[in-house]
Amino acid sequence: MKGFTLIEAMISLVVVAVLALALFAYCACYPQSVIKINRQLMAANLAREVMEQLYWSRDLTTPVDASIPAGALGQGSHTTRSYSVTDDSTGDYKIITTTVGWV
Repeated sequence: MKGFTLIEAMISLVVVAVLALALFAYCACYPQSVIKINRQLMAANLAREVMEQLYWSRDLTTPVDASIPAGALGQGSHTTRSYSVTDDSTGDYKIITTTVGWV
């Protein structure tokens, strides 16, 4: 017997439909994931920038510029960047905490 039976055709149609739905769901979520990852990468770079400014200033008592360029994390987003310098428990090292936030 040549060809497909009705059951085989229906099963193959269901398999193709499930694969198409999975692909569609992936394509719908992909742009949002790219935007989120891009913002996280930008925030990490902004934090790293403050760390480099502190490293090269060599004077942790003088404040460095922690302002953020306008629109750095997207249009209309409210962004903040701050840092704090504390001594470790032995007093031999400084602990620098940099925080970048956006809404």
